[in-house]
Amino acid sequence: MSKLNLIYSGSVKDIYQSTENNHLFFEFSDRYSVFDWGQMPDLIEGKGEALAFMGKFFFDYLSKSSTFKNIQKPEALSDTNWEKMLSTSAMKRLEAKGMKSHFISQDKNRLEVLAVQVLRPSFEIQNDTKKWKYDYTSATTDALVPLEVIFRFGMPNGSSLVKRLEKNYLDEIGLEKQPKENTLFENVVIEFSTKLEPVDRYLTYTEAKSIAGLNEAEFSDLINTTKLLAVALQNLFAQLEIDLWDGKFEFAFGKSREFILVDSIGIDELRLISRGKHLSKEFLRQYYRDSSWYKASEEAKKAAAKNPRLDWKQYCVNELGEKPQKLDSVHYQKAKDLYCSLCNEIALSLEQRPPFKDVTAFDLFLKNF
Repeated sequence: MSKLNLIYSGSVKDIYQSTENNHLFFEFSDRYSVFDWGQMPDLIEGKGEALAFMGKFFFDYLSKSSTFKNIQKPEALSDTNWEKMLSTSAMKRLEAKGMKSHFISQDKNRLEVLAVQVLRPSFEIQNDTKKWKYDYTSATTDALVPLEVIFRFGMPNGSSLVKRLEKNYLDEIGLEKQPKENTLFENVVIEFSTKLEPVDRYLTYTEAKSIAGLNEAEFSDLINTTKLLAVALQNLFAQLEIDLWDGKFEFAFGKSREFILVDSIGIDELRLISRGKHLSKEFLRQYYRDSSWYKASEEAKKAAAKNPRLDWKQYCVNELGEKPQKLDSVHYQKAKDLYCSLCNEIALSLEQRPPFKDVTAFDLFLKNF
């Protein structure tokens, strides 16, 4: 095996670069992060390996044309919106070839992937508005699309969409009326946020097209591709009697400027609910949401939004005197069981061998979760 150089250490995974080829290795750790804080004070045993297996399972599942040939309409989607999705060029491409990704292989808690270049924006303050302006270099091929692409089947409690219910924005994302919490939509809603700025911010469609350098046809294709990938995942979880409410994907431009699925997909990127219970990182978010640390972190983010050079985490600790505490023993055990038990259940649904032994069966886990 070629020598690997550590090029990035993140809150939940480390990235290594091969010295022999254009391959990266994502090493998923047992660390976890909520609310963009970075590494939290606990390690959740088995989490890293579970996320690596999930990444492999989902990349393989979405790469198959049969996944899309057998795709089923989610119950809440209107017939009209479903027919529109099926008639798109994105659907024809996915039925013929499946979804291309940068995934190569998986070994324990590592994913081997093809590297893509990342063109980071520069920024400067605008004297007339006192706001920060980001200057993006539009990629042509073989580079990261600088967006997080968010899909939503509905608006459960805790959804950030509640903060963005202005009429013009609802029209833009295809909602004909004000949504209510805990209701499903008749369409798959797509939103965009920044990926490469100090604090993620939601974007209008015009802003998203601009910073990613997309023309109208490409932008439409990105939206339609995301909707179909989301429905494919929804179908998979529906077999497990789990509701997929929302999630996010990341993409890169391929050599012919086609979209390629990148980063990874796991329950940290998805909001999953079964029998009223959150089977994703939202479970951990809920644990911390009422804490004094969370309230201080939100205040620190607002300060950083006015000054991107401000380290909001250091501000939270040093100026506001707050940092996150460890999980209590009950929530720690639930978090540990969540990742490994659900990973095994996903494996079984895809006719793969469950990777974890001596783990609570998923039905029993869910009953006691």
